[in-house]
Amino acid sequence: MSWEDRIKPAAYTSPSGKRYKFDYEDVSKSWDKKTSSYNFADANGTYVQDLGRTGRRLPMKFFFWGENYDVAANNFENALAEKGSGILEHPVYGRINVVPFGTINRKDSIVSEGNQAVIECDLFETTNLIYPSAQGDPETAVAESITNFRDSASKQFSTALNISSKVKQALAKNAVIKALKAFKAGLQKVAAIQADVQKTFDAVFDSINDGIDTLIGAPLTLAFQTQIMIGAPARAFGLLADKLEAYGNLARSIFGKDKKGGADVGRLPSLDDSIENGFIIDHLFASSAVCSMAAASVSNVFSTKKQVLEAAESILTINDELNTWNDLNTGTLEAIDTGGSYQALQRVIALVAGYLVEISFTLLQERRITLDRPRNFIELCAELYQETDAKLDFFLQSNALTGSEIWEIPTGREIVYYV
Repeated sequence: MSWEDRIKPAAYTSPSGKRYKFDYEDVSKSWDKKTSSYNFADANGTYVQDLGRTGRRLPMKFFFWGENYDVAANNFENALAEKGSGILEHPVYGRINVVPFGTINRKDSIVSEGNQAVIECDLFETTNLIYPSAQGDPETAVAESITNFRDSASKQFSTALNISSKVKQALAKNAVIKALKAFKAGLQKVAAIQADVQKTFDAVFDSINDGIDTLIGAPLTLAFQTQIMIGAPARAFGLLADKLEAYGNLARSIFGKDKKGGADVGRLPSLDDSIENGFIIDHLFASSAVCSMAAASVSNVFSTKKQVLEAAESILTINDELNTWNDLNTGTLEAIDTGGSYQALQRVIALVAGYLVEISFTLLQERRITLDRPRNFIELCAELYQETDAKLDFFLQSNALTGSEIWEIPTGREIVYYV
């Protein structure tokens, strides 16, 4: 098969579901690596942080010609104007979820080209993480998706867990207790912030721990109660960063590292723990931790664009790590994965990440200045925010001003403010 045989018909399906075929000429694409470089004064070389890549940018020329070229071009132009993402069937690069981006140009060559229209447009690949505005408030939508995930994860756990003998039951019971105690310790600080959350967290843990001899024979109930316990601290008052860190650390304690302490490769719990059910138990705890990170974020009140985007980045990163670990284990251990809990969790992540990205456009953006002379913090706050009373505490916290800096901020101090 030659390259000519691999070229596919070109079409665009609008957000409303209508499919339009078009002719085209030479095509191209571009994308950026999401990298940041850091130079340290006490070390040679440069550290480059790699956060993946952006979506592809596809500049396209759409050709319409013939007796009814104007009708076809009008319909296609209206399709590009629809709100939302469409599907580009690219002749070379395949099916891509895209959104028309920037200026759309149209030229009608009525005389020189013999009834032809050319529409030029940049199409941007999109992740489709868009919060569905047709639904109610975000907490309700996410709560429904979390309930669906818990149901799916519990059913998958119940089907996969092998408790066909007394020995397997005993080993599985010990593994569950070990994981429960680790998560209890790791989430204790977050849960303790709010009394009713602490009470629920402790009560569910005690219920599982005291009844494990019975619950190990009822894995559906065991899985559901485990998820309730893990998810309880997500709704506690307090810093979102603390909750994301606690859940992230617990999830990564399951992902593990290779024996030489190198890059994350995902440990193989069924082999490391010498129990058949290791991966199944670890997967329940790890995926529940990731789900809880998403749940904690959607109910948080954000002040700045930086805060909300950092939360979204944290959730998407840990979700990618979970999926990588899951793929490695299922491939190596030939574990059975029905995909039910995977799809349900991706729905949770998509809802939350899309919602966070959407609200980021309404929040304050960060600006930084370096002082060229000593400044009084009250005067500087009034200059930057055009007010003081409502912004003083926020100004102090966002810049971590302490001690003598409260009286006089020295020359050369970097100051952060939001507009």
